[in-house]
Amino acid sequence: MRFELDRTTFVLVIFVIVIAAIFGINQFVNSQPPLEITVVVDPLAEDWITEAVQEYNSNNVIIANSVRVQVNVQIADDLEIWRGNSGWNSQNHPDAWIPSSSQSLDYAPSSLPFETVNESLVYTPLVWGGFQNRVDVITENGTRPFDWEAVQAVADNSSWADGGFVNMAINWATSSMAGVGALTTATASYGQDANVTRSIVTDASFTAWFAPIRESVLNSERLGGNPAQSMASRGASAADFALLPESQWLTELDSLTANNRAFAFSYPAYQYPLDFPIALWSDAQVTNNQRTAVQSFASFLANEGQGIALEHGLRPSNGTLTENASLFTQAEPFGILLEMPASQMVSVDRGTADAIILLPE
Repeated sequence: MRFELDRTTFVLVIFVIVIAAIFGINQFVNSQPPLEITVVVDPLAEDWITEAVQEYNSNNVIIANSVRVQVNVQIADDLEIWRGNSGWNSQNHPDAWIPSSSQSLDYAPSSLPFETVNESLVYTPLVWGGFQNRVDVITENGTRPFDWEAVQAVADNSSWADGGFVNMAINWATSSMAGVGALTTATASYGQDANVTRSIVTDASFTAWFAPIRESVLNSERLGGNPAQSMASRGASAADFALLPESQWLTELDSLTANNRAFAFSYPAYQYPLDFPIALWSDAQVTNNQRTAVQSFASFLANEGQGIALEHGLRPSNGTLTENASLFTQAEPFGILLEMPASQMVSVDRGTADAIILLPE
């Protein structure tokens, strides 16, 4: 007996076969060991990247139609890498690097063959923050900007009007790019010029101007890499004010302002690029699949990962924040802005950065 399929039945059969084939392929791919790639990230973005990796890995991303990707995270300070302390070589290296600043990529030695995949995934500016009673003194009750010139004038007096010593916090340049950035903006503010050179950093008059500031931050090292956290838990006994990445302030805001504690933020006139690029290790041994896997993860961070970044106080690099950015909107009454104010971006060459790192602590 001859059996014939009508058109509808034929299409249905083909559809079932295709679905079964896809399901079978997915089952096969998921049963195979994944392609594991390692991404090194600066501690400033550790929380964001760690959470983003968990979500990316849970998606069982498949590249090249047959390779499942899994991302592993390692943490390393930018400075350790571009100052030559990473220990990386052609046989021992990560697949990708997310430094806190594009400057770190510029400073990296030529023996580390990184190729930029995305110039800026997210951004966090440096922001002054302080307990309101101290900020009132620094700004002379709002009559002058809360910035380096006012801070230097207060530090030069050595103590507040009530007799307490000026106690400022900062990330030192020997420990992080946020510290390099903070001292770079200090130098720019002193010279009133975004073009910071080594000669300005090493000039005796700048050293004398900076000396009282240095004296007011001698306790910063004991506060660790996140002074905002110490200020949130210990109040002004940790520090009266600080210049820190905005993301660190935002994630500690609830504790900083607990019990109606008055706190204030201000943006400096000069900014430093804490802009989180992602770069691929690119040499002759890198396979197409490794390259594609890094690009896949970079794409995830630039798209789905942006919502996660907002939850950790990091701004999208390509636009103004919206009212949906709850961490930021909650901080607006204290001086955080959804739209970045006009400021001059400061970047320096490797030699000048080295001189900034060598500033006396």
